[in-house]
Amino acid sequence: MTHQICPDHSFMFSSRTPRAELGKATNLHVDGHYLSKCMHDEDGKFGLRVTNIRGDKWIAYGDEMLHKSEDNFKHVVEAIQKSVNQVYEAYQDPNKVIDIAEVTNIIPFVDNEEKNNYPLFQVKPDGKLHRRSNINDLQDANTISNWRGLSTVTKLSVQYKPKNSAI
Repeated sequence: MTHQICPDHSFMFSSRTPRAELGKATNLHVDGHYLSKCMHDEDGKFGLRVTNIRGDKWIAYGDEMLHKSEDNFKHVVEAIQKSVNQVYEAYQDPNKVIDIAEVTNIIPFVDNEEKNNYPLFQVKPDGKLHRRSNINDLQDANTISNWRGLSTVTKLSVQYKPKNSAI
């Protein structure tokens, strides 16, 4: 069950990452995967201010950062425990109706009302995939649409030293 809820908890890091668009925008499909991973890892490391359907607000961290924040850990444990309890209840009584909202209402999504780092990549309303202009400045609101996959891969591999986190 842990493998079921933990991917859901880090879903927000993946859902904010325009994976399909990165794959299409790069000449080599592997570059798109690498760029997706870079953005996913950046969001996971520095965290995102999130909320959930219940209205809880906290800073969530991704892969390998479970213990960075007590709130982050608390929400993950709560979701896993409720999920495990539901599996056990269904095992005990196969006819019992399970309210999945007890678990799904805990799952975080990016809180757009709070200040977060600017995404490394984003699809703008014009449908174009934009990259943060200064890849090292997490608060750079400027974007460019005329970036190249291979040169961005090189910059992220060699020159990437992120700073200025909002969190």
